[in-house]
Amino acid sequence: MARTTKATNGNGAAPAAPAVNGRAAAALNEIRQTLSRLDFAGQHGMQYGGDRNIYKVAGYKTTLSWKDYFDAYQRDGIAGQIVDMVAETTWRSPPELVDKGRAEDAEPDSTAFEAAWVEMRDRLGVWQRFERADRLSRIGRYGVILIGAAAGDDRALLQPLPALAPAAVLYLACYDESKAKVKTWVTRQDDPRFGLPEIYQIDQSGGEGSMTTGLGSVDVHHSRIIHVAEGLGTDEVYGRPALQRVFNDLYDLQKISASTAEAFWQRVAGILSATVDPRVESIPEGFMEDLTEQMEHIAHDLRRIMVGHGVTLSRLAESEPDPKAAADLYMTRIAAGAGIPKRMLFGSETGERASTEDQKTFLGSIGERQKQHAEPMFVRAFVDRLISKGALPTPEKGYDVVWAPLFEESEKDLAEANLARANTAKALTPPGGDPMLLIEVDEERNVWLVPRDADEPSPFEEMLEEAKDLEREALKAATEAPEDEAEPAPAAA
Repeated sequence: MARTTKATNGNGAAPAAPAVNGRAAAALNEIRQTLSRLDFAGQHGMQYGGDRNIYKVAGYKTTLSWKDYFDAYQRDGIAGQIVDMVAETTWRSPPELVDKGRAEDAEPDSTAFEAAWVEMRDRLGVWQRFERADRLSRIGRYGVILIGAAAGDDRALLQPLPALAPAAVLYLACYDESKAKVKTWVTRQDDPRFGLPEIYQIDQSGGEGSMTTGLGSVDVHHSRIIHVAEGLGTDEVYGRPALQRVFNDLYDLQKISASTAEAFWQRVAGILSATVDPRVESIPEGFMEDLTEQMEHIAHDLRRIMVGHGVTLSRLAESEPDPKAAADLYMTRIAAGAGIPKRMLFGSETGERASTEDQKTFLGSIGERQKQHAEPMFVRAFVDRLISKGALPTPEKGYDVVWAPLFEESEKDLAEANLARANTAKALTPPGGDPMLLIEVDEERNVWLVPRDADEPSPFEEMLEEAKDLEREALKAATEAPEDEAEPAPAAA
């Protein structure tokens, strides 16, 4: 019987486990994530204890790659709109950076921080780069912005970003997930960046005909990268692609569209039926093959001539395809999954614009996205990085990121709102009262109800108390009048 022995280091103790370097740890981490995704993906669509696989029946992919999302983004108009519409609306009205230390009566952009920021913002085209990076990050799980600084060669990119003068920040480059791979991770648990990327591998080659074609890949230190991911879950690196939740529905809508087009084509071309005259005693060799070939030419090449002997062609009756109900179902599902009102994403069959309520809902979600995603992931991450490296002056009291309002009511909506507030004031005014005591009219002639605390008396309550005070004073004065001021007695006759 074979004996099992344990390896020792010669002193009876087991040898220490070899240290795992950053590259090996990255490989192990990638393998674990891939296996985890495959295991989880294999459970998609399973019903009745695994007896029915909806994904297999419907033709859905159980595992989606970046290329799947990119192909949909490039080729499907709805997918492209879902990715682009949110990003473009987020950066349509870029924010202003305000130095908290600026005096109230000072001009905008008058502090050193604000002036330096405006110069860098305009020189680098910051808002345009942010919008582009936002779109690229939504295609896959993340995107990155490379801060291009004056340095030696590509080997300098592997070093931490040094202290910089403002003019040393030369450019911003945007890359999607396929062009910016995480090469190594921070694996020390006593490091504040534990579990985050340490080194990225950036593929600088562009598309065919691009100036950057053939540049290859470079390794870049994380301090030179702004990492952008949305819909984060259990980690801070991989977000949720914008098309992930609606991918199956987009696929089904494509099937409806393609089958409808094919059905209309078949209806126009018609289904031909060839009937051979029963009086034909024998069919020559190759007759059926030639007949089939001629019928295919009629169907696909729109040929209108056919030569045959003893053959009669006819068209089979077909039903009119009506995909409206099925397409509307999937359009509703896609709009819900994308978080975009249906009429804003798809428009209306009558050509009507989206309702004001739809715009308020969508722009309200975009406003929240600006605060919760765009500001911390893009603006503050970039500005704070430059401040820490000396490329921007440090504002002593910090800075605010001020976003412009996205939704502005039309003149008709403003007029209706003003009328509603005026009617409210009129309804709250007691008989004989003045409704102007309950409202304010600003310089733009907008009507506003005068705010007051819950325990604060209304103007009419104050008027009533004043009237009661006057009545009490009059009564008191009448009862306390001196006798010599009393009315004289009537003279005797």
